[in-house]
Amino acid sequence: MADELTPLPPAGGISPGGGAPSGEPNVMQSVLIGAGVVFLISTIPGLSSINAICCLGVMLGAGVTVWHYTNTSGLSLTAGDGFKYGGLAGIIGGLASTIVTYLIILPFTGAGSAEVSAQLEQIRQQSPEVAEYLAPLMTGNMGAGLLIVVTLLTALIFGLFGGLGGSIATNIFKKGAPPSAQF
Repeated sequence: MADELTPLPPAGGISPGGGAPSGEPNVMQSVLIGAGVVFLISTIPGLSSINAICCLGVMLGAGVTVWHYTNTSGLSLTAGDGFKYGGLAGIIGGLASTIVTYLIILPFTGAGSAEVSAQLEQIRQQSPEVAEYLAPLMTGNMGAGLLIVVTLLTALIFGLFGGLGGSIATNIFKKGAPPSAQF
């Protein structure tokens, strides 16, 4: 009789160990899909300008994470889980975008670029102090330190806005009971 009263998790539910049962969708798949959306929105020129509006592209990617998970599992997420998974999607997508953008820009910068050298010489004639400050930035010799700072800031900002987007999306995309309510 006790077995009749024990509710069964819906198809695609989370196993007691925290992961998805074999053959069913899991959280990481949803996070990677959301990260892909963040990556595309943040990397494509023109489209990336949507992030100027409170990182809206990052929040949309995090929302896709929550939407995908709720649709594939049939379960709602708590706001905390939405923040966690949306933030993870934001971090992964932001880091991938930063690395790819850096690799794309790298060949077009450098001390050998005639246009950059001409611009730097014009600045040097007008203000030697400013030229000395701008030289490493304009020639692409920023160093690993600046790249690390930019990467860390991207992870922080995209993580926070991804988490916010994921939390908001949990209230929009509700299905069954949240995983924590499952027995």
